[in-house]
Amino acid sequence: MRVVDVDEMRALEKIAADKYGLNESLIIENVGSEGSAVIYDLIKKNLIDKQLASEKKIAIVFILGKGNNGADGFSIARHLKNNGSNTFNIFAWSLYPREESSLESKRTYNMAASYGVKLKDTFSEEQLESSFLELKNSGLSVVVVDAILGTGIRFPLPDFLKNIFKIINKKSDLIISIDIPSGVHGSNGDIGDDSVAIRANYTLAIGTYKRGHLFSQGLSQKGKLLRLRAGFAEELFFNVEKNNLTSNLTSNLTSNLTIEKVEKKELIGFIQDNIIKRDPYAHKNEFGHLLVIGGGKGLTGAAHLAAEAASKVGTGLVTLATFKENYFELNQNKSHHIMIMDIGSLNDEKLNLNYDEINAKYSSIVIGPGLGFGSGNGSELEKNQNKKLLEELLINYKGPLIIDAGAINVLSYNDSTDIKF
Repeated sequence: MRVVDVDEMRALEKIAADKYGLNESLIIENVGSEGSAVIYDLIKKNLIDKQLASEKKIAIVFILGKGNNGADGFSIARHLKNNGSNTFNIFAWSLYPREESSLESKRTYNMAASYGVKLKDTFSEEQLESSFLELKNSGLSVVVVDAILGTGIRFPLPDFLKNIFKIINKKSDLIISIDIPSGVHGSNGDIGDDSVAIRANYTLAIGTYKRGHLFSQGLSQKGKLLRLRAGFAEELFFNVEKNNLTSNLTSNLTSNLTIEKVEKKELIGFIQDNIIKRDPYAHKNEFGHLLVIGGGKGLTGAAHLAAEAASKVGTGLVTLATFKENYFELNQNKSHHIMIMDIGSLNDEKLNLNYDEINAKYSSIVIGPGLGFGSGNGSELEKNQNKKLLEELLINYKGPLIIDAGAINVLSYNDSTDIKF
């Protein structure tokens, strides 16, 4: 799965339009249909988890900007209303007059009005505060769908928006952002000098994941990251050669420095700037769940070190996974805060991996530390299972995947040129 910056996403959208006929309006309608179903399920989940009051006491408030992110919001609100979600109170609050809005925003606004979505203008901080107070006084839990700004924002943001973000963060019981939390830049995760942006519980990435979801402050603002396919052809995000785009995920990080020119001081500075200090009062589930797969016979130390390092830098939950034959050795030496699972035996025809569960449970995966030929005397059986494991992950896992150490060796096997992903 490709992780893209703002310019790459625009290029992919152009290919989608030129090659597949997927124009802007179609994308927005697909986001509306798919996004409404996801938001409905998320609210149901939080009802079950007791994070929200009963269904009849929930207000879903779409807060909308003037661009196509706002159009996405109007589209989702309309689909949610039209799909029979009468137990929820659905509102759409516009932050800007219609004459300032994009053509798609105007179109979807008019459609939302005709479908009976409750529309309201909130052109000032005072109007927004008053609208929140009215809902709270009615005993409603407020779920905000943030559709204010998209990925390609420009800093500095106006004070009006910064104040709006502060009100939303303070007054909402649950926040779901469309594509990216408003105030976070899609290419680098920055949120400006004032460090004010929407802090989402969930973010629904459109098409594919953006660099801003994974770097700098964006990492801590996005909450749980989910993906809306929005009708894009999957090959755009998996087949790099066909779309002729070169990912710059790593090039921007090095800022044109070669490895030899990177001084220790510069490296430490980069790490300090890009790794967010964990809030000591936050819940561990807010900081992701990493799965580390590795630990061959006699090589479990590498997997332990990877898991410990992930935990040390602030990962919320870490699980180690290995083949059944290596489970005892891996479990014997692990730290108490690290979880462990086996993925099946080297002799199993089908590995013990449910990819629907894996995609839902783990926010990222590392495969490779200690994965390999045990103490250097690996069998064809182990070699084939490693290859099968890596191929399955490349095909089925939709989140960030780091291929490290032993897993890189899998790609160097003489017969591994037929790995498909």
